[in-house]
Amino acid sequence: MLAYYLLKELADCWRKLGLTPREGAPDLATLSLTDVTLRNQVASAQGPTPCESVQRLPMAACVAIPPMLPRRGTKACTADELVEGR
Repeated sequence: MLAYYLLKELADCWRKLGLTPREGAPDLATLSLTDVTLRNQVASAQGPTPCESVQRLPMAACVAIPPMLPRRGTKACTADELVEGR
């Protein structure tokens, strides 16, 4: 249900840009974070300033992208990494 709601909401927000969620998602996928390390420990994740074509997508949905995110030691893994680690 959450995925359906997100798709519907993005479709409504991006309609004025002439985009569907399927067309806009690849642009959002270009957003990335860079780990900021202090004293050999990751302190935060910093996001680069996205290009104008990417910036318009969250703006149309009234979403602000934070410039930095605190790190709490959580590690995200791909499905392959999970299998290898078991």
